[in-house]
Amino acid sequence: MSAKNPEWYELPKKSWIELNSEGTWDSFRDSQRQKLYDAEDRFRNRFREQNPKFSSIEEISQYVNKLAKSAWAIKRWGSLEHDIIVKEGKFGTGGSAKRYGLIITLSQWGWNKVVVLHELAHLFSYYGTSHGRHFARTFLELIEHEMGPDARKALKEAYKCHGVKSNPIPQYSEETKTKMRLRGHTLIKQLQRSNFI
Repeated sequence: MSAKNPEWYELPKKSWIELNSEGTWDSFRDSQRQKLYDAEDRFRNRFREQNPKFSSIEEISQYVNKLAKSAWAIKRWGSLEHDIIVKEGKFGTGGSAKRYGLIITLSQWGWNKVVVLHELAHLFSYYGTSHGRHFARTFLELIEHEMGPDARKALKEAYKCHGVKSNPIPQYSEETKTKMRLRGHTLIKQLQRSNFI
């Protein structure tokens, strides 16, 4: 959320959906996944001191359910039908968490606030691809709420560094598109007359 656009979650859902090269939605194309993981790693390394480890699955379960039932979360994403179930699991190389519906499975490596908030962001982001714009923005909002504005700023910088998009896709009217095209043509003509191109 921002002061400029406090109701960004109310935007039409097509503002969050990534399109493929043909201009249609491709639900399986999670093109931002690795970029987001890299940005998250950068952020987690920078905020190591502010990223506490949980001591048990029960503690994580209480934390995520309390956060999901908070007025803040319900106002933004609505209420969940059931409690979130948190389980311990083992994954292959590099894996720390998986989520299926309202079940989050975490290896002990993933028992920290950033990984838990990442998995919780999956529960709250329902537009676009798994690690798309809506997910990235939801994760950003959770980080700010739980870790503060400095953490949000650092994560946003990591997003920028790795090319992660977290804003809705702009929606322009046909009139606005026409004005933008005309402005572009005017600028090109001015540059040509100035011998810049």
